[in-house]
Amino acid sequence: NDAMADIKEMNAAIESRNTRDVFELAHKIKGAAANLRLADIKELALAIEKNARDGVSDFDYALFSKKLADAILKIHLEDLE
Repeated sequence: NDAMADIKEMNAAIESRNTRDVFELAHKIKGAAANLRLADIKELALAIEKNARDGVSDFDYALFSKKLADAILKIHLEDLE
């Protein structure tokens, strides 16, 4: 559930347009996903990370954060099955 806490924190940073925190949280999630070989989660986090690093203002951070949360929740649900 640490990842979901990171997503919540990222959403707050997105809301306040704090690209530095968005970058750092996406980077953290990307690293964890890479270590666990979760390619889809890594790629979503990488897209957020790159856009935040480059200060892209018209990137849909909220949409990608939602996709990231959905992918993480899917893994948690599969663990319960």
